[in-house]
Amino acid sequence: MGRPSFAIDHTRLRALREEKGLTQAALALKIAQQLDKPETESLVRDYQRIEETGQISISYATALAKVLGVSVPLLQGLEQPDPNAYLMHMQALLAQQLDTGENLALRELLARHAKDNEVNALQYLAEDIAEHIEQVQLVRNPTTVADLVNLTHLSESDLLAPANVRGFWFLSVKSRIMNCSEVVDGVSSLNYRVGEVMQAYLSSHRNDSTVRMWYDRPWVRIEICRPRTRDRMLVDFTRCQPDATGLRWTAPSWRDEFFLELSLNSHAFANADVVTDFTGRTAPADYGRLRLVVDEHDRNHGKPLRRMVVDGGIGDMPESVKKNFARESSTRVLFMNWLTNDLRTALMPHLVTEHTSGWHVRVNGCAVDISRRDARNRGIIYADLRYRIVLAEETGTDEFSTVPVREKDLDELRQHIEDWLRAGDTASTCADERPTFATI
Repeated sequence: MGRPSFAIDHTRLRALREEKGLTQAALALKIAQQLDKPETESLVRDYQRIEETGQISISYATALAKVLGVSVPLLQGLEQPDPNAYLMHMQALLAQQLDTGENLALRELLARHAKDNEVNALQYLAEDIAEHIEQVQLVRNPTTVADLVNLTHLSESDLLAPANVRGFWFLSVKSRIMNCSEVVDGVSSLNYRVGEVMQAYLSSHRNDSTVRMWYDRPWVRIEICRPRTRDRMLVDFTRCQPDATGLRWTAPSWRDEFFLELSLNSHAFANADVVTDFTGRTAPADYGRLRLVVDEHDRNHGKPLRRMVVDGGIGDMPESVKKNFARESSTRVLFMNWLTNDLRTALMPHLVTEHTSGWHVRVNGCAVDISRRDARNRGIIYADLRYRIVLAEETGTDEFSTVPVREKDLDELRQHIEDWLRAGDTASTCADERPTFATI
């Protein structure tokens, strides 16, 4: 065995070996074969030392990871076990306890789950106990640990081996008006909490704002800026693993990152004006390419039939006006006003061809829908979708990409359309100057 150069988590190593059903001697032999080394009397003794101390060489760690079917970072404690694998392992351990028939408390708990779902009772029992174990690893209350030992008949060291059901995250928020640090249980709770912080920081201000997101592994970092107030908020969080000494930072899994990227992008797009995502893409890249895209549908809500692109005459906007609004950090407000005015000119002639009271306008996700009310059934007030309006950035001929749009902006657009309909105003302009629908 080479000279030890770094350490692995020896508690996790033992758990992985037992999960594979291998003795120390059997695993030591497999590693020797992987390294193409002869069997010696010290083979098992060398492995036992590793399982006791965690000291190991890189070559031995690589071979060990390959034999156990895991990564070296996972052996080092820098990567979390797969949640499904952990739950299956817990389910197998509990099944062994139940088969002995001696653990009456565990059998009673299984019976309670069986009343709700007999087929999946053992699975639900394993999930329930695994979540308790994960909480114990964070709090490490001696009484709770003792209760779990009595319930599961697992040793304290087995209970405190790294678990991964929901996972823990350490969250840090820093700004002039809000500073906090907290441990959050589960990626879903983390997503909700970050969205809550972002909304609270940005919702009360109409001025331009930016959100930038990137990885500084093991940290995920978010910078939220409000140029008008010359303030910014830094939101940092990382996956963490509790142990006897405190919290150890660990890298998020690819599943964590996949879920977080989707949800964090959604939060940013709903609260900020300019967003730079984890790929480095900034949206919108150019305010001058912002457009309101109006798709016309038939009553079946199928593929759009025609499309009208409203550019707001942004190309004719004086540079002095842009600069003045930029100094006030109100560029987004300026461009939205121009687009909204042009939408009135373009859309109203199509809406007043029928009774204006028959239209229903609502915010639907990141779009504004205009639908026909059902005169035969008042309970179905928007069964007939006609127009869907979205804010987008024109990236090429008939090519558009999504951009951030605040719920307040969409609600204001809805209110404008309702006001136009009540006024019955066609906002008459020369037909040649109006944007028109084109077949898609």
